[in-house]
Amino acid sequence: MERSLDVGRIVYRPGRVIYTVALKVEDRPGMLQAISAAFASHGINIVNTVVSNPSQSDAASLVFFVDVTGKEKELEKAVGDIRNINGILDVRVSKPLIDGLAVDVFHFPLYIGSERVAILTEMVLKALSRGMREKFGTAGEAYLFYAGMDMGRAFFKKALTEYRFSRRRDALHFVLLELKVAGWGDFEIKSLDEKGGEATIVVRDNIECRGVKSDKPYSALVRGIISGIFSEYLGRLVVAKETSCLSLGHNHCEFRVAQPFF
Repeated sequence: MERSLDVGRIVYRPGRVIYTVALKVEDRPGMLQAISAAFASHGINIVNTVVSNPSQSDAASLVFFVDVTGKEKELEKAVGDIRNINGILDVRVSKPLIDGLAVDVFHFPLYIGSERVAILTEMVLKALSRGMREKFGTAGEAYLFYAGMDMGRAFFKKALTEYRFSRRRDALHFVLLELKVAGWGDFEIKSLDEKGGEATIVVRDNIECRGVKSDKPYSALVRGIISGIFSEYLGRLVVAKETSCLSLGHNHCEFRVAQPFF
């Protein structure tokens, strides 16, 4: 069963009145329960909830999208009750910008850990990748690969310096999990020979190759990312070669990592 997650912080339900309620609260047990109970006591349905608690912070940010169709006066009462909850630090309310549309306008910029991020949709990523290939051919593919390699190296170095893992293997697993959290794909180390400088990596639902039809393995950017990560991890230059690809009708993408022959 797929467990996808909508991180857009946007709710669109035409014909309904959806408000956005943004809270800053103390990080302690019972806060979510108390807030939810305040909405429920006034018959207000919570459509979506976003919770963010930055590392080493004693306060959490919560965003509630609530359906108040025919109950806007009840929302005022619910918000009043919420303000009186012990541990509530700040309350902000936003009316629908367009009929049925609610957007979290309170939280910007976005971060993963300490690093600012911009969400790159699959449509945008594929447009960039397709444009590079159509305009520059193999040179465009090469650019995507080397850009990915620089990204992969940076990902691994950041994991070592920021999170200070005592074992390099932990940093490696963390980076691959971070890529999954960011939506690139589900990465699995199928085999790893550290002495020989070789590895086999499976990437399920690779965003670069998903929905693409090709007569050869398609990945360039993700292939570069894997090459960069494992070059840093192994302490020597290695290059990933794609041996299976979604674009060829395979169930997943698979990469063989090894030292180049040049």
